[in-house]
Amino acid sequence: MSLFSVGTFNVLNLALPGVQFYQSQKPYSVQEYELRCKWIGSQMDLMAADILACQEIFNLQALKDAAACSKYMAHAQVLAPQTDQTPLKPRLALLSRFPIVEFFCHTQIALLDQATPPGSVAHCYFSRPVLEVLIDVNHQKLRLFTVHLKSKRPDLLEGEDEQDPAVYARAVARSLVKRTTEALALRQLIVQRLLHTPEPLIVLGDFNDSVTAATTQLISATSLRQGRQHERNCMLFDAFDLQRVRHFPYIGAQRRDANATYVHEQMPETIDHIFVSEEFSPFSPQAVGFVEQVEYFSDHLIARNRTEREARVFSDHAQVVAQLNWHTAVS
Repeated sequence: MSLFSVGTFNVLNLALPGVQFYQSQKPYSVQEYELRCKWIGSQMDLMAADILACQEIFNLQALKDAAACSKYMAHAQVLAPQTDQTPLKPRLALLSRFPIVEFFCHTQIALLDQATPPGSVAHCYFSRPVLEVLIDVNHQKLRLFTVHLKSKRPDLLEGEDEQDPAVYARAVARSLVKRTTEALALRQLIVQRLLHTPEPLIVLGDFNDSVTAATTQLISATSLRQGRQHERNCMLFDAFDLQRVRHFPYIGAQRRDANATYVHEQMPETIDHIFVSEEFSPFSPQAVGFVEQVEYFSDHLIARNRTEREARVFSDHAQVVAQLNWHTAVS
């Protein structure tokens, strides 16, 4: 039996002190930066994830500084491609206590999968390049995609008046079209890997949509039928649901709506997810393990709303960790 865990952590705009990461926000002071790194490091220790996918990383050194504040991740391999580029943009990263075999950054969306938002041009690039990583977990290869899809924030064009409700609706629709396009492009990558590579697959990160949203279901292919093997081979399963199935009815009190990972306009949502391939599904003959437990770390979401100082230090997302059991017979 071999236990390991994977987690996702949107750290919220991790950049070096004095670095202008957005025009609308002032750079972090040295004191703020030190507080941020210490808090992120403490959360890493709390999560104790052997493989940790991070979102909104601007500088590689900032992530290394935060990891150095964690006892658990202090010696992990840090991977943050395409950070520190000009212009500076939020990127995806991964920390692993297991050896990283190879990685890829997927930036462009294939022509066949592109869509054109209202009044705009075809969406042909991921808002944040998808990071694909192959990891050796106790002599078993594991493939991961970490993602951060286009947000729901209205995509206003230059000169548009957001006070105009018709214009605002069109801007919201642009964001939806872009997020859907990215979900489709990600789905194509997933299908290629599930059909043509032997490794179990995990997709995790900030989906910017709930588990029942059309974009999320497009990625996981929940509309397919589990009874048909050729369809099940291309499905992904929500780790939260799998641990509920395994422990039912003992974990019946654990509800998804009690595990929000993001709060906007005082409305809680679960938009950070961990999906696994059928190798971790208890009802699959291809299973090589199962989901032991899924945990949400959200206590800081209340504290960050108290003052501007907390809002500058704490992330606006909860963290999610799935503990997986490897090479164990599943009945």
